Amino acid sequence: MDVPGLANDRVDMILVGAIIVREVLRVTGSKGLQVSSASIREGIALAFTRGENWQSGVLV
Repeated sequence: MDVPGLANDRVDMILVGAIIVREVLRVTGSKGLQVSSASIREGIALAFTRGENWQSGVLV
């Protein structure tokens, strides 16, 4: 299968990833999710520069 912008060896993973996302949304009762191209470390650094408090990986 040829999916534009996706390497051929990753095509099969799209369905698996979609199922995982659907189930996470269902279990958490969320209506959607936000995808970021930044890493978790960048998010923590940004929160720190904004004066936000992080404890045990949870923003408080």
